[in-house]
Amino acid sequence: MNLLGGDSAEASALVTYAGRDWPVYVAGSGGISGRALTVDFSEATVAGMSVPANYLDAGEAYLESLVNGRLGRIPGFDIQTLEITEEGVHAVGSIWESAEWVPVAE
Repeated sequence: MNLLGGDSAEASALVTYAGRDWPVYVAGSGGISGRALTVDFSEATVAGMSVPANYLDAGEAYLESLVNGRLGRIPGFDIQTLEITEEGVHAVGSIWESAEWVPVAE
């Protein structure tokens, strides 16, 4: 992910679907408040081909659902403000004081 300042960012990833790896790129804006991420894609490409604008809403909804489902499970997570400046990311909010990794018994 590349933070571009303001509320703009771009990201790329390799997504595996139907047994193949697909290079994916998205650019747009977004924000986070409380336990909810919101995104607005301005463009997206898959395997170097532009995604038609009428499909961007579905991608936004999928990403928001995926991330927000996980944010909602973090005890005490609450973002009041999030600002991206030349100095970096400044967040005001709360989250747990410490975390511990516990292996899951198989």
